[in-house]
Amino acid sequence: AWRSLERMLPLLKPEFQPRFLYLPEGEDPDSLLQKEGGEAFEKRMLHDAKPILETWLLGLRRLAGSGADGVARMAKKADTMLETLHDDYLRQAWKRAVEAKTGIELKVKAVEKGRKSHFSLPVKRRNIQAPKNFLHERFMAAIMQKPSRIASLPPESKGFFVDNEALNRIYTRAFSMQGCEETDYIVWVRQLQREFPEFDEYIARWTNQEPVLDVEFSSYVLDMRVHLIDKEISAAKDAVEKAQCEIVKMGLKKQQKELIAELEEQRRGSE
Repeated sequence: AWRSLERMLPLLKPEFQPRFLYLPEGEDPDSLLQKEGGEAFEKRMLHDAKPILETWLLGLRRLAGSGADGVARMAKKADTMLETLHDDYLRQAWKRAVEAKTGIELKVKAVEKGRKSHFSLPVKRRNIQAPKNFLHERFMAAIMQKPSRIASLPPESKGFFVDNEALNRIYTRAFSMQGCEETDYIVWVRQLQREFPEFDEYIARWTNQEPVLDVEFSSYVLDMRVHLIDKEISAAKDAVEKAQCEIVKMGLKKQQKELIAELEEQRRGSE
């Protein structure tokens, strides 16, 4: 539930009213429907589901712990998460709710329209290009959802989006953020949204996609590398260079088959 809540934050608006329904221990929606029927389940959703703000405050308290230190941790975590809310009115309302619970004034402020980060890289809106295929979309989703994956990428991966100038800007910036002290992916994503406001919708979409498994991400990396090799083959100056590229491509394809088999095995296991 907490993970879902975190993913919702960048998309929330006052007119959206998500609610969280906590089921009895050991039950899931299917088992409850079989035991109680659809009408009883609808009543649960109507009367027992908690508003997202209440769920957020409860989760903050549980994460922070008790005592004065716990109150301070709760306020600090709330400040961090409120940075990911895009709607200024909602941010102010949630801020006041936390301050009422903790008695601590939060630091998060209303977003100034037109504010630019020190690291902002201007890109004209008409030049922005969304990923054109499923591979690019899922690859960027994997990076946004788990920034630590960047550290595992091979050196040649810096050229994955060299043909898309606008997208390459944000991808290159992601590379430059390796090794930063911040480990909370929400804060990391929010930083990119600040620096690239013109990519805000794309970043939110990538972040909130279905989670990308590690083995799935490894397969995408191989796909991207194969595309780079194909470009090198097309640009090869002689037969020797072309043959060397073909050998590398064969090796990547072999790894790819092994990963696909592993991924299918994981999916069968989960089913």
